[in-house]
Amino acid sequence: KLYNEAIKHFDLTDFGNSKTLQLECVYISEDKDMFLKKQSELVQKNISNSLIGCLSSHASVRYAVPEKNPFCGKPLSFVFHKNLISDLSLKSELIGNIAKVAKDRLVDSRKQNLLKGGLQSAGNAFLLDNSHIKDLKVLIENQINEYRSHFSASSDNFIKRWPKNYELYGWFVTMEPGGSLDAHMHREGWLSGSLYIDIPESKNKEEGNIVFSLDGADYPTNENRFPEMVVDISTGDICMFPSSLFHYTVPFFSSEKRITFAFDIIPK
Repeated sequence: KLYNEAIKHFDLTDFGNSKTLQLECVYISEDKDMFLKKQSELVQKNISNSLIGCLSSHASVRYAVPEKNPFCGKPLSFVFHKNLISDLSLKSELIGNIAKVAKDRLVDSRKQNLLKGGLQSAGNAFLLDNSHIKDLKVLIENQINEYRSHFSASSDNFIKRWPKNYELYGWFVTMEPGGSLDAHMHREGWLSGSLYIDIPESKNKEEGNIVFSLDGADYPTNENRFPEMVVDISTGDICMFPSSLFHYTVPFFSSEKRITFAFDIIPK
């Protein structure tokens, strides 16, 4: 958290997303004038990625300024949600088989500090030599194509500059009763999504739902209120959204586990 020192060192490199990471350090250090200056410079250079999109959306609320977003303006309007069982895209047999794969994969789990009362699988699940995962990949790729078609009229760089070359990266997340996932965004991603493999019923309707927000990561808020969107989810739902959006899971208290398959499009 030595943000001022980091800002100086980011000045010395132009590798990867270094200038966007510098912009985040400036934002957290609470130098409004420097942030707006460096943001403008990156916009002029046509830099577009999920992190600068996230920062731009947050700053527009925090500073009450017009949103200059080189990635995705008004990202909450780009949340896409549907049930794949009702439209016959997802068969119950595949759901059951994927749930079994999830159980096997979560034996080898990785630490996820934002995840409370749950496990996240390690590595890219799409690389598994498994027929059910291959079927799942085809299903998700078809839904991504539908997403692009749905928003094809948008002039946002998020759609216009869709990466020609990318990696599809996927992982399983399970939560025990009382589990939750804190607000975060996927700074390496372009499009993010979740396919809900098993969502237990609960007495409280909002338990286990996904919430999208323009605020997260402990960014300074200047005591402003940030817009949020709650999406009711159930087994067989898919939800896709710009990777710049913060999202979190409402804690649930069912007696059963909650199983989700999350994925990102990561530009190469």
